[in-house]
Amino acid sequence: APAGVLCHRDPPTTIPSLTALAYESRKMTSDVTCPKETGAHMLKTWEGFMGRYVRDRPAFEGKKPFVDLPYLEVVTDSLGAIRKVYDAAGLTLSDEAVAAMLKWESGNGAHDHGKFEYGGPEAYGLDKGVIDRAFGAYNKRFEVFQKA
Repeated sequence: APAGVLCHRDPPTTIPSLTALAYESRKMTSDVTCPKETGAHMLKTWEGFMGRYVRDRPAFEGKKPFVDLPYLEVVTDSLGAIRKVYDAAGLTLSDEAVAAMLKWESGNGAHDHGKFEYGGPEAYGLDKGVIDRAFGAYNKRFEVFQKA
């Protein structure tokens, strides 16, 4: 089995998306919300998560495979991405499983129920440069997967 499967997406897109989710969730449970505060919190949180990931991953490489998937591949060729995960895990992807996955995907388009517009980094008091600096080590290591 793979040591890990990671879907890579450029942080200046990912962080505002994650921040929007956190912000909207917080609005459901609190009367005190601030998009800029949420942006700063999410940037610090994910900078820490991904910094530790980049730092610690080499200790596991070579023992078990990692599957690094570009986000664009996951959304444009999901079956190809799934095959990579199955292959890394040493599993056979049955025809029945493929048919079920394709059936589910055909009835569950990305924006079938509308598209959430979360704005860019600025909506949360951030900007591309700040995000790129926070994720410098991650960007250096995984940039090839972010652009693919």
